[in-house]
Amino acid sequence: MNISEIVGFMPKRGDFDYEYDNEAELFLAEMEFNDDDKPEEVDIKNKILEIYNVRLDERIKRKNFVIERDMLDLKKQNTLDRIRSKEEREIHNLLKIFSRFNTPDDHDKLVQGIYREKVLRQKIEELRHYKKIGLKTFEEVEHYLQEKKKKDDAFQKNRNKTNNLSTRNRPNKELLEEEQD
Repeated sequence: MNISEIVGFMPKRGDFDYEYDNEAELFLAEMEFNDDDKPEEVDIKNKILEIYNVRLDERIKRKNFVIERDMLDLKKQNTLDRIRSKEEREIHNLLKIFSRFNTPDDHDKLVQGIYREKVLRQKIEELRHYKKIGLKTFEEVEHYLQEKKKKDDAFQKNRNKTNNLSTRNRPNKELLEEEQD
């Protein structure tokens, strides 16, 4: 099955099966201009046509937006999502609604800028933590991280030993049942 069939886009016609504001034509379906129409009626009908044209312009604008941004190419969109980190994907998805106000390049720069800001804020918090515990130089931080890793590894090793001993010393379920009888 073709991807364009999945999303309902007909590339040779340049149309979707279901367009934005698909019911816009309903207001015009029964409208007729007659010779015996009063000027007020003609004015109202002209206003209805103006409203319809505004709705059509919005439909065309949205269709062009989707086509120009390659949003119909699901493989490309999935590939871009796989390339991004989890945090980048989250930020990108949150900011999708603002993409209509920017060019594609500007929107990508915005997403990258906000992602970079998030990374920098995390780094600042990490550095504040080191300062809070009394570390003042990067050498002290490196030494602290090495010591912490050694302690964590030793703790994990002792934990694994304890788990192994407790499973070996655990009585066999069958032996317990025999003793109870």
